Amino acid sequence: MNAMNPRPGATASIGKRRARIAALLGLALLLTALNAVKPLHIDDPFIHRVAEQVRADPTDPYGFDIFWLQWPQPVHEELTPPVVPYWWALGLTLAEHPVAWKLWLFPFALILTVALHSILRRFARGVELPVVALTVLSPAILPGFNLMQDVPALALAAAALALYFEAHARDSWVWALAAGGLAGLATQTKYTAVAVLAVIALHGLLSRRFLRAGAAVGLALAVFFGWEALMTARYGQGMFFGQVEHGLFWVPRGQMVLHLLRLLGATAPALLLLGLAALGATRGILTAGAAVVCGGFLSLLFVPVETLLYPVLGAGLALAVGACASGRLLTAGIAGLSRPARKVDWLLAGWLVVEIGVFFAASPFPAVRRILGLTIVSTVILARALSRQARREALRGVVAVVTALGLLLGGLFWYVDLREAQASPAAVRQALAEIGARSDGSRVWFVGHWGFQHYCEQAGFRPVVPDVSRVRAGDWLLVPDPVDQQRIVLDGDELAAAGRVAVETGPALRTGYGYYGGSSALTHARGPRLTVDLYRARRDFVARSSWTARQLADWAVQAGGRTAAAALPALVRSLASSAADDRMQATRGLAALGRLGAPAVAELGRSLGDAEPAVRYGAARALGAIGDAAARQALEARLDDPDPGVREEVRRALDRLGPG
Repeated sequence: MNAMNPRPGATASIGKRRARIAALLGLALLLTALNAVKPLHIDDPFIHRVAEQVRADPTDPYGFDIFWLQWPQPVHEELTPPVVPYWWALGLTLAEHPVAWKLWLFPFALILTVALHSILRRFARGVELPVVALTVLSPAILPGFNLMQDVPALALAAAALALYFEAHARDSWVWALAAGGLAGLATQTKYTAVAVLAVIALHGLLSRRFLRAGAAVGLALAVFFGWEALMTARYGQGMFFGQVEHGLFWVPRGQMVLHLLRLLGATAPALLLLGLAALGATRGILTAGAAVVCGGFLSLLFVPVETLLYPVLGAGLALAVGACASGRLLTAGIAGLSRPARKVDWLLAGWLVVEIGVFFAASPFPAVRRILGLTIVSTVILARALSRQARREALRGVVAVVTALGLLLGGLFWYVDLREAQASPAAVRQALAEIGARSDGSRVWFVGHWGFQHYCEQAGFRPVVPDVSRVRAGDWLLVPDPVDQQRIVLDGDELAAAGRVAVETGPALRTGYGYYGGSSALTHARGPRLTVDLYRARRDFVARSSWTARQLADWAVQAGGRTAAAALPALVRSLASSAADDRMQATRGLAALGRLGAPAVAELGRSLGDAEPAVRYGAARALGAIGDAAARQALEARLDDPDPGVREEVRRALDRLGPG
């Protein structure tokens, strides 16, 4: 046979390869297209602002302040690794439309599908293509693509692993170093991608290729720390180490166990059915499991069953993954390490442990994006167990049904999240029409972040900065619900209700907070999807922060830098509170700010005469941290304080200041 007349077997092989390539390309295109129709959502506007800065000056990516929490802050004090902003900045030079920006992410979608297929083909041959579709279009990935870092980081991390596994198969240093470079980019896309370095190191340990694994990990770390060093030289603080110093866990670690189960149960119920099939469940058990999943999600349209449904499904999935991961290890024993197949089982089990560790170590709060890596390794473990079933051929129908169910759930999540994203621009349009009908040229202010902030700013509205923004009589104020927002006092003497607009779209389901900042990724919803209350200012006033003194003090202690310093006016105001605890918390916060608290010296000096000893103690500590001449004078006047604890703290503060 010559090239013009290939063998029938070769022709069939070429046809299968072309079909596989077409399927992977189609999945990537579908993932990209479904993302492209969604307006800017959640953290998209934040990254868009960084991308605009990169386009304007690529050498100064974080050289500006951004307003994304309670107060404006230097952007390098927030987490925005460079890969996605730089990629998006390149896209901004080509087009100025959100759809074009979303289409610009197609390479990440393609990398993800190809890398997952490569990994599954290596470890779970025979079921790789449907499982790739099940994963890429799952509730964990499809709705959360957006313009955020999470899916691009997952794509680069998966590609790094796929390349490293190929490097091992080819005995190639070039491929291993390429994997290390990709892993470095992945870690500077989202820091949780550090898990891939641990997996590469574990693979090197199990395969006894220490030097090659070490070189790949070393190159990845060089990329990571090289960027950190550049940013430290540029801004005096690297983004990663700044977060390590000032970062905080918003949710106690013990509570994260339940959150993890809820997240898995919400976004990966199809994997539970895959796990049951891999463990040899009968058709009746699989049918019952599918009925529970379908019935539970249908029930969400009518009643809030998520608090019961998700933990049950999540616990079942965790047990299935644990059984599949540990079963072969327990039967093989430690001696099984001498066989290549056993090494793969140990590698996957170790990868699972790494992803669980990263979830608990690096998640300040629960969110679907926190479990992407864990979802991938769980999928690989279950697919591998399924592919090794003796009745593999008989399970093809099961895989097809499970995949179809998973795609339906992914589509449901995507549709609800699309409606969530569309609500913000729709609400802004309605508010603009309402205000326009009664407009007299007054300014329009708003509170709220995420997509709502982006579309308000597009409409020419101004964000309220607590303790800074001066609202004039007759100005408008928009207050959305539910949208993450800066908290201000809504005083009836200052503001008059002037109407409400409501957006009611789609089914009685919600993603929003639960998907992007909680553990109930899809919830039953009542009432409008988004409401915006309209107010008009009765008189001139400065919008005040509504945070409690304890919240302000915690912010000053934990946030660090100029981010915390923005709380200074509210902390000073808290010193005048009639509640002793408020005054005590205010002095605690001002003490943490140190020299940044210098404008509060006069108020702190007065606090040294407070009737409550704890307030006097805190004021002395704060003045000792501030340390200017006025602080010294105020402290010296309290050397005879009647409370011995306060006297001692005054002396310590003066000692810290040194000779006058």
